[in-house]
Amino acid sequence: MAIGMSYGTAKPGAVSECTQTPNATFFFISIAATLAYSSPLMKKIKVAQFGLGPIGVESLRLAASKPWADIVGAVDIDPAKVGRQLSEVTGLRSLRGRIVHGSLGELLGTETPEVIFHTAVSRFKAAFEQLEPMARKGINVVSSCEELVFPQLREPALARRLDRFVERKARASSAPVLIPGL
Repeated sequence: MAIGMSYGTAKPGAVSECTQTPNATFFFISIAATLAYSSPLMKKIKVAQFGLGPIGVESLRLAASKPWADIVGAVDIDPAKVGRQLSEVTGLRSLRGRIVHGSLGELLGTETPEVIFHTAVSRFKAAFEQLEPMARKGINVVSSCEELVFPQLREPALARRLDRFVERKARASSAPVLIPGL
């Protein structure tokens, strides 16, 4: 389980990805040490996107371009996006048939992603409510939430709670970094 606490780091052999958007450069450090682009026998990883603002749409486009990713859906609270196909939101035909859900519960009612790219909020206190159900389900998370770099600074009690979920469900390790304006 990877939530991106400040001490969650990629395992040896992990692969990193980088993309440039108009608003930020963000680095996704591998979601699992077993990712290897060159393996034709590699099982695809079920990926979902949580948050479809500008950063979320760009991270989804990046993930959709990777041979290891099987995009299974997305979550957003914008009523104008809920129920639409991801192909409409991203402009990628390859995402036809994948739907934007209004809640994590709705998404999990149809698919169980192995990884969720979380790009919904910047503050850990707000992110905790979104990340806790993912952690309880044992879903790996890569988040652009800046305060996840060191959540103990502002929210030590919530950081300890999330850490307990992560330790219990530990599977893979990753660390998100969002560097605005780089």
